[in-house]
Amino acid sequence: MSKFCVFCGGNPDNKNKEHIIPKWLIKLTGDENRIISLGLNFNDLFENNTVDFKNRLFSFKSFQFPACTTCNSKYSEFENKTSKIFKKILNNEYIDAYEIDLLLDWFDKLRIGLWLGSLTLDKIKEDVNPKFFIDNRIGKKDRALYVYKLNDDKNNGINFHGFNTPGFQFAPCVLGFRVNNYFFINYSKEFLLSKNLGFPYFEHDGFDDNSRGEFYRPFKGSNRLVTPVLKTIFHKPTIAFFQSILDLNMIPEDFKNDYVCDNLLIENVGRTKIYYYDSYEKKINQLGNDEEIILDGIIINATLEKFNKTITKNVIEEIERLLHFNHHLKIEDNEKSKIIENNRKFVLKFHQSVKKITYELMENQ
Repeated sequence: MSKFCVFCGGNPDNKNKEHIIPKWLIKLTGDENRIISLGLNFNDLFENNTVDFKNRLFSFKSFQFPACTTCNSKYSEFENKTSKIFKKILNNEYIDAYEIDLLLDWFDKLRIGLWLGSLTLDKIKEDVNPKFFIDNRIGKKDRALYVYKLNDDKNNGINFHGFNTPGFQFAPCVLGFRVNNYFFINYSKEFLLSKNLGFPYFEHDGFDDNSRGEFYRPFKGSNRLVTPVLKTIFHKPTIAFFQSILDLNMIPEDFKNDYVCDNLLIENVGRTKIYYYDSYEKKINQLGNDEEIILDGIIINATLEKFNKTITKNVIEEIERLLHFNHHLKIEDNEKSKIIENNRKFVLKFHQSVKKITYELMENQ
C-alpha cells in the first residue's frame, strides 16, 4: 500500500504528519506522553489463523499518519473550534445546533481517520488502496451520535471501540470513542436516517458492472418523524443526536417541498436540523437553529471498566449486523456477484473470529 495523505489521498509532502487524535484532546484527557492500546494484532489471523494475544501499544506521539502540509493547516481552525466544544461538554455547558453540526463533522473526521490508520497499521493487503479520504467524507452521509455520561468522573482518558476489527475495515460506519467520563458511538451511512426523519430517501436499484458504482431510486419523504429513528442494539444513551444529509442535486425538484426546506440547518449543502433523543422524556425532539442544549440526561451508573466492555460489544455487534445485511446489491454479472458475496462472507467470518477472541480477553481481565 503506497503512502497517501489521510485528508486528500494525494502524495504527502514534506514528511508532514497528522495526529488522528489531536494534541489538544490528548492534553485534555491526561499525560500527552502516555501509551495507548490499539487492540489486538490480527495480521497473523488473516494469514494463518493465529493471533497475537498481546495488545498493540503505541504512544500518542507515534500514532500519526502522513498528510499534506496544506491539508493539515486547513484543518487547524476546525480543530480549534472543536476543542472549545469538547471543553463546553466536559464542563456541562450549553452548545447550539451549529456546534453539534461541527461536532458531527469532527466525528466523521475521526472515524475515517482511524479507518485509514487501521488499514495502514494492519497492512491487510498490499494491493488495498482506499477510494475515499477525510476530505470527501465529512458531512456526506446521514449521521448519528449516541452520548453516554458516566457517574464515574475520576478516570480521565481515551478509549477506542471497534475500529480495529475486520468489519470496521470493510465498512467504517460505526465507531465507539471515550473522552474521560463521556462515551460516544458515532454511526454514519448513506440514507441511514432520511426515511424515518420524513425526508426524501433513496433505495438501491442496481449496480454498474463496469464502474462498480451503485444505482439508487429516489422516493418522496413522508414529511413526518417516525420512531425509532434508528434501530440499533445500543445501550440507551444519555442523549443522542441525528442528522440527515440530503444530496439536493439528486433529489427531484418536486420532492423539495416545504417540509424539506423548513427543516434544513444549512440549506446549500442539504444538512437537516439536529434531532435529539431526550432520555428523560424518552422521545425525539428537534433542536431549533437558535436553540442551545446541554448534553444531559439519565447518567449511566456503571464503572468505567464495565461500561467500556458494554460499548465495545455494542459497536462490534452492530458492525457484524451491518455485515449480515450488506448484500442487497442487484448485480447482473453472476461472476462478479459471487466474488463480492464471497468477500463479504469472508470478512464476516473473520470479524466473528476477532470478536470471539476479544470477548474472551475481556472476560479474563
